[in-house]
Amino acid sequence: MRLLLLGLLLLPAVALGQTVSPLIELALEFGGDDVVELTYEDGDTQTLTAGQGGTIAGGILLRPSATSPLSARATAGVKALFNASSNANTRIVRFPVEVVGSFRVAPDVEIGAGAVAHVGTKLSGGGFVQDVSFDPAFGATVEAGYSLFSLSYTWMEYTAKTGDTVDASSVGLALRYAF
Repeated sequence: MRLLLLGLLLLPAVALGQTVSPLIELALEFGGDDVVELTYEDGDTQTLTAGQGGTIAGGILLRPSATSPLSARATAGVKALFNASSNANTRIVRFPVEVVGSFRVAPDVEIGAGAVAHVGTKLSGGGFVQDVSFDPAFGATVEAGYSLFSLSYTWMEYTAKTGDTVDASSVGLALRYAF
């Protein structure tokens, strides 16, 4: 049913000569404020930061025509960061949604900018630290890409239900493939 609805929504774009492609994205992002520092029995520590995590997302890529230098991408996915211990399940999970417009400046080189939202953001303490839920967050992103890879910077701030805020800005490296 969902595929049928998606097809009906995309039919006008295809009829106008636009190209619509499904895409998948894998990304690693780093940065943001420290959210929690975990200390292990051997004295080692691990810090979980607000902008850090791995993302898997899917979406669509729309071009006005196959040769157009302009494109727009919409994706939704999950971004997560887990602690490194075997006896704890401390993690930060959020669900990013992005809409990014891009311009192809050379055959394999694109630059872009757009809007990002993170919803359902939660620090789960695994019994070692207190769970914290965050309000939906909205930010902006810029990126430069070559072939299947892109570097990005995202500006974002998370606000906890308690009113405390943390910088969730990040630098990322993504692998993106449009079918």
